[in-house]
Amino acid sequence: MTLQECKLKETVVVSYIEDCEMKRRLLDLGFVKGASVTPVLNSPSKGMRAYLIKGCKIGIRNSESRYIQVIKEE
Repeated sequence: MTLQECKLKETVVVSYIEDCEMKRRLLDLGFVKGASVTPVLNSPSKGMRAYLIKGCKIGIRNSESRYIQVIKEE
């Protein structure tokens, strides 16, 4: 499943980032394999989301979050 498909407040773990022009930026923001991520807020336009990752809230567009593959945290 992709990060874009996760429900709000559902904690997931990054498993893979697909090759894309944003991959380096996503890695720099902390979206690395094994990192726990929780979607915490949708934008009013529904085009972006804020994610809690490594103690920080980071907003990324849905078009970027579809490249991040995740699994549910156990």
